[in-house]
Amino acid sequence: MAVADELSKLAELKDRGLLTESEFEAQKAKLLVGDQQAPPPTEPMVKEEKKGSPVFITLLVVAGIVFAFLYSERQLEIAPRCAL
Repeated sequence: MAVADELSKLAELKDRGLLTESEFEAQKAKLLVGDQQAPPPTEPMVKEEKKGSPVFITLLVVAGIVFAFLYSERQLEIAPRCAL
């Protein structure tokens, strides 16, 4: 495939938002230089924060509620014996 075809595909990916400007420039440089290593991107790459799984968070909340309920029931059983 010709370099021009590859560049147009890269431009299309960038226009669709699938490549950042720095990723586009790095891939373009790699194509234009050939087998040589492309220069590092000028913009720092920012990683997205991963959010916890909703199922895992729900399980943690339910476990906390169950623990609080059981702990409060246990305190009610102990309290009358301690009040001598």
